[in-house]
Amino acid sequence: MISPEAKTRAERLIGSAETEGGNILLDGRGVQVEAYPNGNFIGPTVIEADSTMTCYKCVHIFLLRSLLTCSHST
Repeated sequence: MISPEAKTRAERLIGSAETEGGNILLDGRGVQVEAYPNGNFIGPTVIEADSTMTCYKCVHIFLLRSLLTCSHST
């Protein structure tokens, strides 16, 4: 991320998915890169979410894509 503040915002959005009932399939929070111990890194993150969740609505803030679960009736 570009700054510690941006990292904090991204981590907050990932956390909001948990709070709002989303399923975090791959959690990139807490990533440490040995060569850059003071870096602002977030690893790949995959969230199963719906369009009412904060992480979905704020996806333009950083590169986070949410998977939408679709159900089809037959």
